[in-house]
Amino acid sequence: MFEKEIKKAITFISLQQRKNGSFDHESVSSSLINPKYVYTSTFPSSLIILALQNYKDVLKVNKIITKSSDFLKSQASENYSFNYWNRNSNNYKKMPYPDDLDDTALALSALFIANPKNISGKMLAKIVSLLTLVESRVGGPYKTWLVSKDAPKQWQDVDIAVNANIAYFLHLQDISLPKLDTFLDKKIKNNMLLSLYYPNEYPVIYFISRFYNGRYKNTLIKKLLSLQKNSYWENPLYTSLAISSLINLEYSGSQLLPAIEYLVKQIKSSSWEAFPFYVDPAIDNIKYFAQSKTLTTALCVEALQKFNIIQYKTKKNVSLKREDKIHKKILFTIEKKLKNIDKNIFASYLEIKKRIFFDSQKQVSLLPYYFYASLKKKYKQNISQKILIYLGQANTYGWVAYTIYDDFLDNDANPKFLSLANISLRVLTQIYMDLFKGNSKFTLFYFETMDIIDKANLWEILHARVPLSKVMERKIPTFNSLNQLAEKSLGHILSPMALMALGKVPKKQQTYFVEFFIHYLIARQLNDDAHDWENDLKNGQVNAVGSLVIKYAVKKHISLVNSKALQNVFWTKIVLSIHKKVHVHIKMGKFYLEKCSFLEKNDFFSVLIDSYLKAMEQALEERKQAMEFLKTYPLSRSSQKDLL
Repeated sequence: MFEKEIKKAITFISLQQRKNGSFDHESVSSSLINPKYVYTSTFPSSLIILALQNYKDVLKVNKIITKSSDFLKSQASENYSFNYWNRNSNNYKKMPYPDDLDDTALALSALFIANPKNISGKMLAKIVSLLTLVESRVGGPYKTWLVSKDAPKQWQDVDIAVNANIAYFLHLQDISLPKLDTFLDKKIKNNMLLSLYYPNEYPVIYFISRFYNGRYKNTLIKKLLSLQKNSYWENPLYTSLAISSLINLEYSGSQLLPAIEYLVKQIKSSSWEAFPFYVDPAIDNIKYFAQSKTLTTALCVEALQKFNIIQYKTKKNVSLKREDKIHKKILFTIEKKLKNIDKNIFASYLEIKKRIFFDSQKQVSLLPYYFYASLKKKYKQNISQKILIYLGQANTYGWVAYTIYDDFLDNDANPKFLSLANISLRVLTQIYMDLFKGNSKFTLFYFETMDIIDKANLWEILHARVPLSKVMERKIPTFNSLNQLAEKSLGHILSPMALMALGKVPKKQQTYFVEFFIHYLIARQLNDDAHDWENDLKNGQVNAVGSLVIKYAVKKHISLVNSKALQNVFWTKIVLSIHKKVHVHIKMGKFYLEKCSFLEKNDFFSVLIDSYLKAMEQALEERKQAMEFLKTYPLSRSSQKDLL
């Protein structure tokens, strides 16, 4: 919805951007008699980046954000604080202000949203030091201006909007400060939502809504709804702020659609009119406010885009209801069968069920459904909902058996679950035999797959069970063929293969999918091993990552009982190698997935395999930031004083 309006608005914003990436704004008073001024500051650039963040994939928006980011970087002090003014402007000299935490927090948030790599561990350490210097109490809230403690009282205020923007930046870094949260809670509870630096509550609530998940969300929602008149909020700017705030606060009431319709009607050609957003420097004791068509337009685009997401989620909920119905039917049938067999078997199932249904997508029971949804239309004709439910049961029984047998292989099993595992495996086999009566090819594939799984499990028992105390006596397992990692989990491919057989997908296409699935399983297992290697070693199990850690440690004569030394080996010598391996297998997996012409593009499996690359890249980035942060912070109190 509103694609034409949004496209025109983005073009308008790009045309208003200066070559250096900044944006101008008007400074106006409440009186029409007083003159208007045109200023350039960091504030609009930060706000526009944040408003357009969900359109980063659009080339024109990406250019806007990149240019604005470059401008913001040029404005950072050596301690990564920011000033209201463009440091290269005449106003920076004529109307000087100290650097402040409002501009700083918004600029840093914008830089992080533009590219998380913009905020290094070194930067974060210095920013934390800045906060420490101007905290009104240890842990917040914080004063607005980056000045010394003996500065005049006018520079010592503690402002709700400023602290909301600080909290947002910290939220982006996964940092939560209880005292800062308490400060904001009290302000919301007591309806103290006015700031020294903004004309009314709308910007303040907007800033809070971007991260707030406290006990007073409904208080903020009620406050905004109480300000609504004639289906909108005063003007397009405040309406856009209210809409975005309500959606951020997870409100999706019927009042939003009329407000959206009002916004669309108010667009003039390709932009919206300017309205006061924040307070500008007073001139001759007359109060001035900053306003900008460009900023209003960016915030209106944000509101329209957020509303579009709600509409998409509403449509998606229809699909989710169908998924949920199938999932419940699958579990109901399984539970009914196990109850009829024995109440103790059923009790065992309920315990295992908690371990396998850990994800919100219910991938255990619904993998056949997701695969079916990814098929192109002509391959769905022979597949009914009844078959999807039947295969969902098979997949669930398979997970139950796999989970229990894996516990036995890891010497961490309770014998009471063995009967449930055996029953699950028998029922799983019966389902596939019933579905493929007379189909000797699939039956052969089924049993060959089971043979591969058993051989892989036996290899692991014989070669990868090495207590650390006996590593020097025994040969360290070598995972020369990483296919070993995929083979023990190959049972997960059975339901997709069954659907391809039923849908008459060409044999060559099926082969491509098998190749994809093997590379996907290897990438997934390497990712898991990278997280579990240390615990596995303590339990006498050597996974693919632990094997590399041990080999390096033995080669360098590092003690295998020194956990910190082994962790250092992992982070400094092994993790990059694992990342490369994961990247290679994801690349190969995607290569074969693209050859699967029977699947829709951007299908479930594309998203699935990409998630493991993102997980490894995030781990590397977190490692880098953590090491930089620890190296730089804490600074001594004497060196902190030099920051101001």
